[in-house]
Amino acid sequence: MPLSTVLTLHATTDTTLPNTMGHLAHAAFLALLDAAAPEVAEAVHGKGENKPFAVSPLTVHREPCPVGREGDTRGASRTAGRGRSVHGSRFTVHDRAVALAAGQECRLRISFLDDALFRPFSEAILTLGQPTIRLGKAELLIARVTCVGSDEEPEARYETYEQLVNRLPCTVDRAPCTAYREPCDADAHSVHGSRSTVHEQLSFRFTSPTAFRVRMAGGERVNWPLPDPVRCVRSWVRRWNEFSGFPFEEDELCAKVEGGVGLARHDLRTRMLEFPRGRELGFVGEVDWHLTKHALADEPFLRQLHTLARFAFYCGTGIKTAMGMGTTVCRAP
Repeated sequence: MPLSTVLTLHATTDTTLPNTMGHLAHAAFLALLDAAAPEVAEAVHGKGENKPFAVSPLTVHREPCPVGREGDTRGASRTAGRGRSVHGSRFTVHDRAVALAAGQECRLRISFLDDALFRPFSEAILTLGQPTIRLGKAELLIARVTCVGSDEEPEARYETYEQLVNRLPCTVDRAPCTAYREPCDADAHSVHGSRSTVHEQLSFRFTSPTAFRVRMAGGERVNWPLPDPVRCVRSWVRRWNEFSGFPFEEDELCAKVEGGVGLARHDLRTRMLEFPRGRELGFVGEVDWHLTKHALADEPFLRQLHTLARFAFYCGTGIKTAMGMGTTVCRAP
């Protein structure tokens, strides 16, 4: 059962966190598992690309004081301006370290794709008294774990795989998308036709750097920092088939995506993360996909596509989703 939990954390002392901390959150999660079920933690650590969980970047509820790489505060306001996440009310620093004051509140979202993984996690939380996690040198007290969504914590939610696969596709919105600029006369004659023939759109928000590993001619592997529909869907369907119990035919589905889904508009930028073993380049921002009339007429395809689009919230997109990359929200009408 896909389950998104939000950990409310309080810094126990004044501390500083590095810009790239997904690997630290990954290690902290495995440490919690190890406290309750060492064999499960070892199995998860050794699992391949399709991990049974995903980690979203740490967010700070109240703005921390950004500090420079050398420990100074020069450029703090500039960093704060670039670092605001697309959620608006939260603050995620992408290119600088983050200073936390003792008692400052943070949130960390962990999504589970397998029920068997949530049990030892919850046992660790319940049996450790006042559980803490360590992100590098920073110690954070787990003040609350939220599994059911509310107005205050909409990112905490759960659905069964059966509920996801049986939900009907989202309502069609045939109005042109004007999310990123003011409408103009050219919209009436866009590459997708007139206003009356604009196809249904799916909208996505990628809130942490997202990329796909692509093998080029000669065997070199590079990051592909673009929201190509086929690569996104292939990423989702492989995780879906691994954990859901309702497998989709991957190649057939991706062939239909290639022929029936394209990019409509986007507002994207690239971001670099610095992991201990190397840098990872990815994209963040918003994108709209349009569906052709042929795709809209294929109800089984629509059902699978919308199922995977909703599933992306739990599984993430692309590489290193267990280390904070690829956090995805479907914003379909």
